[in-house]
Amino acid sequence: MKAVALGVVLLVAVAGAATGAWVLLRDDGGDGDGRDPYAAALADLCVQARGEIEALGRPSETPIDVVYAGTVRIGRELLAQTRELTPPEEKKARVAVFAHQYGLYLDGLEYAYHYLENQGNQVAFVQIVNGALANLANAERAATELGAPECAVRPFE
Repeated sequence: MKAVALGVVLLVAVAGAATGAWVLLRDDGGDGDGRDPYAAALADLCVQARGEIEALGRPSETPIDVVYAGTVRIGRELLAQTRELTPPEEKKARVAVFAHQYGLYLDGLEYAYHYLENQGNQVAFVQIVNGALANLANAERAATELGAPECAVRPFE
């Protein structure tokens, strides 16, 4: 039971960060703090996604299926939104890294949950989630380099 709770905590933390990272692909204007409009839009999307993930509830207090399904759904929606954006030419390579790493993160969360559900192996679940978290860290780093450090703030931090 403790392993499942730990897995849920890791899953939510990862999902929140990943969702925040996806925000960096939106381009709808500056925010008055001197950064470019693309970075400002990305930051706004990350903050919004993080709030949606936090609204699911704390992993220690919320069933894993609710946390998992909600986090992956929010992350996939964010990813879809980013695909509709056109980043500045000089940021396209970083955006591609972000999108790829965030996608791998979401895939990892999905695989981990299905593995737990089908195999019941909590240790493997936690190991898979830890691997997904490495992808999330890469996505967060790319978002920060794009000028949106808000995307590296995980839910409940």
